[in-house]
Amino acid sequence: ETSVVVFPNPTSETVTVNTPDDNINAITIISIDGRELKKYLNPQTTNQFTINTSDLGVGFYNLKIETTNGVLHKKIIVRR
Repeated sequence: ETSVVVFPNPTSETVTVNTPDDNINAITIISIDGRELKKYLNPQTTNQFTINTSDLGVGFYNLKIETTNGVLHKKIIVRR
């Protein structure tokens, strides 16, 4: 199983997804009511990918992280 770390959390401007290798196929930001807000396909060129969250409203979001080993869900909090 892949060890994926999402930081900082809570966040205000950006959130970084860090994985031991570059095996992420897609990252989707999903609102608390289940709407797909942003999707990044094959986002990695290194073991980190940074997402700009400054255009998201304050609240809770779910990151759906699709890797070669399966699907992970990480919750993030956006606050100002």
